Amino acid sequence: MTPTCWKLVKFAKDHGKPVVVAEAGMMNFTADGGSTDGLEQERGALWVGRLFSLMNYRGPIPNLSEEHDLRGVIRSVVYIDLHFRYGWDGIDDGSFD
Repeated sequence: MTPTCWKLVKFAKDHGKPVVVAEAGMMNFTADGGSTDGLEQERGALWVGRLFSLMNYRGPIPNLSEEHDLRGVIRSVVYIDLHFRYGWDGIDDGSFD
C-alpha cells in the first residue's frame, strides 16, 4: 500500500472506523514486465499472503514515527482473480496483449 493509504488506515483506527481494501489484484509479478516463467505460483502465493496479512498489520507506517497497531481495522479484502489477457468475457481477442 502507498504511504497515503497507510495514513488513511491509521485515521480510520483513530476514529473507530473499519476499512475495506477493494478491487485488489495482480497484473504482473515483475517491475519491468519481464518474464516470470515458472515463478507465477510462488510469487502469486507470496503476494496474496501479503495482501491478506494487512488485516493483522502491526508495524511502521511510512513517514510516521513509532510502530502502529492496525490489527482489525482492515476488515475485508476483495481480491479479483481475473486473467486480463482474455478480457472480461474470457475470449482472447488480442486486445490485452
